[in-house]
Amino acid sequence: MKNLLLAFLVVMTAFVSSCTTDFDLTSDWKDVTIVVGLLDASDTAQYIKINKAFLDQTTSALEIAQISDSLFYKSLTVSLDHLDPAGNVVASYPLTKVDGNLEGLTKDTGVFANTPNYLYKTNQPISSGIYRINVVKTDDGKTVTATTDVIGDFTVTRPNLGIEKVNFIPSGKYNVQWYTPQYSKIFDLTIRFHYEERDINTNAVLRDTFFDWNVFNTLVQSDGQNNFNYAIPGKSFYQIVKAKLAINTDVKRIPLSLDFKFSVGGEELYKYYLVNNAQTGITSGQIQPDYTNVTNGLGIFSSRYHKNLIGVMIDPRTQDSLACNPLTHDLNFIKTNGNFCQ
Repeated sequence: MKNLLLAFLVVMTAFVSSCTTDFDLTSDWKDVTIVVGLLDASDTAQYIKINKAFLDQTTSALEIAQISDSLFYKSLTVSLDHLDPAGNVVASYPLTKVDGNLEGLTKDTGVFANTPNYLYKTNQPISSGIYRINVVKTDDGKTVTATTDVIGDFTVTRPNLGIEKVNFIPSGKYNVQWYTPQYSKIFDLTIRFHYEERDINTNAVLRDTFFDWNVFNTLVQSDGQNNFNYAIPGKSFYQIVKAKLAINTDVKRIPLSLDFKFSVGGEELYKYYLVNNAQTGITSGQIQPDYTNVTNGLGIFSSRYHKNLIGVMIDPRTQDSLACNPLTHDLNFIKTNGNFCQ
């Protein structure tokens, strides 16, 4: 959920590579429409990836994958409908075809051609509710659709930005708390630790920098659960600092702040995760069909939401622990009094 482009590519590749199990190899040539989209009400633009996949008995699939014309439709009409609970259309927004490579969404090189990287985009703000993607192939009139519930904003109660200072007690736990938004199912949390490095002799600032700490992935919300309380072991903070930073006797380090970066995924993402998790490992009893919620095609259409608490203050006791804890003592963090821990 963290990376829009990565999510698009991983899911698209999974469906394209599975097509040989979905269709009769002796049947006439046919194309299959692949739709992948994660609507995000916390973003200013929505992107949908639409590709075609097909089997050609006379041409290698690896060869076809490198031909961009084999991956994209020449002409599509794509729109996004906002629906009421009864399924009636409240508003409809056309999507424009753009090259993702020019939008800052560069497609990685690999088996599939990476240029152009066509996506369908709208800048229309969206909110929590029900949305449907409509894809009409103008050559034959075939319509491909998918519907999802869109996740909205939510409240994090701990840390309390601007009021609370986070203290990672080495022998204790720090509880992160938030209210779960409607339509949410799975959660990620990444903590970004900002710190400063200064010249040990002159005290000149050498750099302000950070690293990211992935606290948890795909944490599942139980049905009917309205709030979460996740306990982070305090020792984990010092372990990740030790793992991320190298000993450098020429610098002294000062902790600055923390960013708490939440990512929330919807029901369809959760189902996709379950299906693909069930097929991993050598103990899997049988191959299950890939999950799709696209009608007249394949793919996944779901939603997510990002919420960031930027600049959370660090408790002075945590700064002193970074300087004195056996795990991080050699990394030259200074105590709140400006001295090293002896």
